[in-house]
Amino acid sequence: MPAANTAGATTPSAPSAPAPSASSAAGAPVVSSNPAASVAPAPTTATVDPENKTMPPLSSPELERSARDLFDAIVADDPSKAHDFFFPREPFTPLKDVANPDRYWLNLYRAYEHDIHQLHGKRRDWSSASFESFELGSQPTWVKPGDEYNKVGYFRTFGGKLRYRFDGKRYTLKVHTLISWNGRWTITHLLPFKK
Repeated sequence: MPAANTAGATTPSAPSAPAPSASSAAGAPVVSSNPAASVAPAPTTATVDPENKTMPPLSSPELERSARDLFDAIVADDPSKAHDFFFPREPFTPLKDVANPDRYWLNLYRAYEHDIHQLHGKRRDWSSASFESFELGSQPTWVKPGDEYNKVGYFRTFGGKLRYRFDGKRYTLKVHTLISWNGRWTITHLLPFKK
């Protein structure tokens, strides 16, 4: 049975309009229309956009592939399948202006793994489930350096919608928070984060 209509729960979904483009303010980051900018960097690759001011495309093959990997991870109860959709560890340490950023990243990633296990447990059998689509939620907004203990700014969006079919019906998994890094969307919180 689907869970109640809460963040991260599996709920029948109604069609929704795609997220609008972010507006361009003076001194604000620019929006990229080039899907090629969404290629995920290797962990040791230098950042192409050091100020992280290019907003990733609102939809792209790379984003859909990452969302499909997340769905496969939930179905298989295997977080490693969606490791690359999470914000990478390598840039997190210099980005976060906190006492121990590496430990904070580990806490976030463990929560991500826990959330995947929790979402898998929503159903006894996922064998008839199939991925359908992914859509960003709220309009991406620019979070400037210093706003959230960050040394580098980023775009942020809430409530991404991962849609899938199960026994002929459409359901939605909510992805709580995605932020931009180096021209691609990454997850920081799959479900609401409990500190």
